[in-house]
Amino acid sequence: MHRPLVLLVVLALLCALAALQSSRAAPAAAASCTDTNRCGMDIDRAFSHFTRGVPGVVISYIEGGINWQDSVVQNYTDRIYVNWHETPVPCSATQASACQRVYSTHRAAYDTDHNGFVNAADWKNDPRVSDSNGNGYIDAEDLIVAFADGTDHDHNGYPSDISGWDFYDNQDDAATYDSAYQHSDDQMNVLHRYCPNCTIMPVKAGAEALDRTQDLARAWLYSADAGASVISSVTADLGYSRFMRQAVRYVERRGVAAVEASNDFDSTDHQGGMWWPEVLPGNGVVFNSNGDGWIRSDFTSWGTHAMFSVASDSDGTTSNCTPTTAGVVGLLMSYGRVAARRHLILGRLTGAEAVQLLRETARPFHDASLAWPGGPGEWNPQYGYGMPDLFDAMKVVATGHVPPEASIDSPQWYQLFDPTKATSVAVRGTIDAPRAPLFGVDRPTPGFSWVLQAGIGPDPTGKKWFRIGSGHGNVHGSYGLFNRTAFRPGNSRHAHSNRRTGFAEGKRTARLRTDRTSRRQWQCRARSNAIQPASPVQSLPGSVPGRRPLCLDAVRACGPAPRAAGDLCLQRRDFPGAGPGQPAIAGRNAAAMVDRHAGRRRPRRHRGQSGRRRTAARHS
Repeated sequence: MHRPLVLLVVLALLCALAALQSSRAAPAAAASCTDTNRCGMDIDRAFSHFTRGVPGVVISYIEGGINWQDSVVQNYTDRIYVNWHETPVPCSATQASACQRVYSTHRAAYDTDHNGFVNAADWKNDPRVSDSNGNGYIDAEDLIVAFADGTDHDHNGYPSDISGWDFYDNQDDAATYDSAYQHSDDQMNVLHRYCPNCTIMPVKAGAEALDRTQDLARAWLYSADAGASVISSVTADLGYSRFMRQAVRYVERRGVAAVEASNDFDSTDHQGGMWWPEVLPGNGVVFNSNGDGWIRSDFTSWGTHAMFSVASDSDGTTSNCTPTTAGVVGLLMSYGRVAARRHLILGRLTGAEAVQLLRETARPFHDASLAWPGGPGEWNPQYGYGMPDLFDAMKVVATGHVPPEASIDSPQWYQLFDPTKATSVAVRGTIDAPRAPLFGVDRPTPGFSWVLQAGIGPDPTGKKWFRIGSGHGNVHGSYGLFNRTAFRPGNSRHAHSNRRTGFAEGKRTARLRTDRTSRRQWQCRARSNAIQPASPVQSLPGSVPGRRPLCLDAVRACGPAPRAAGDLCLQRRDFPGAGPGQPAIAGRNAAAMVDRHAGRRRPRRHRGQSGRRRTAARHS
């Protein structure tokens, strides 16, 4: 008579056990794919095997200023940049009157807790410093209040720039006016998530994220001269000035990696991150509907300047993806410093080298069934080169294989040519392999060859490419001629239509590929230009009536798959509705620039109105 009761008890226990297992399995399944594990950017293994960042890698965060009252800032207040050249040595006396204002040329004199960081915590026992802003702890703003005296102690043109600079109001505290403004603080927290031991420098370029072009240019120049390794600019350019173009070139040639916001409008727009040739746009992916993979965010941009698709830990906006991209670049550059100290590589990684390494090891999106479809090859317009893999990138650095740097310097992006006056366009640039001895290559003839190719369409493949120039070794000058006669409308050898992406006949692409004796393959994208052919053809979106836009892309797009012609490429593509196209990234040998500036006094403040710049910023 008790058997039914026993059966009910057993059944209840089995159900409870199944429910318990289900409750345990659900979080495990949800956690099986995260932004930092192998399903994502493989940062967890990079942290455990290589580095969590180093204090010497400074990431400049440029936007509307830091909110010292925001509680999230306390998460990373010990990682906020302090310019010890402008700050007196910490004092351990009990009375402020017993402290003398002493400045030292030795960084170690400021690191009182010997943790490798010079931060506000090193002054927490200094009687001259108090919680002046009333947020409950000592931060960099308290140092500004205590020690800013209007003197330019480090002679860089910015008096008392103890922790960044405010270019909106030209003063030493890069703080927001709005006590409720949290946007910049949240994005600096993203930087801290992906590079926990990197240093964050707050720089204010505008009241929020909209910035006058001269203020933004000065903020970028200041960041490079202050020693930033990476710029994270979550900003919207209010215009594109020649001064800003010079600033972009300058920071890249100083070895700084620059990341700027694209937009949140799901478009192929020309916002700063999708415009400047030496800049990475902040684009990303979010979880798919099953939570077990990734798909392009509905917010961030896509198109010809798509470079990386970082895994977003939130909504996939460009505000989130820009510091995510900057954080992973900073993390890789941190390991570059570790590898240099261990003599695994010769010298630190430059920003251009870090970008090329991330490109080489990125995981492309091939799944064409996605709502935002992937595609064959190492690049596609929705995801660029794919998701960065930090663990694989650091493994490559550990082997000593660091890529050369390459660029196309002319023609300029979107430059138009009158075909009645210019029947051909010279393609000029630089290929340099400053680390060639590590590959067993004797200078002055590094063991690689290069080929300049052209093709019709945004992403030509196979026999759709044809050669327009070639050579061997380093290049500092002309690659070859881009001749419009090779692209006559109706030429059946070269004309084609890409149905998959809806491209009409007439879009042009050129690429530079180099084949190194080391057999390793590297990637780089450079600049593109529009050329208007003279022959009357059907009008396309964004074209002059009766003429077809011709896109010259500087392509460095070879990935790890073997190719017959080589492995280092420079590439650019064009898409309908995007005007003359989107820019791409150019690498350039910054070693000479870094060496040239080594040991020199930091320059005075750059003047945006006059546009006067040091000649070294224009030419290497």
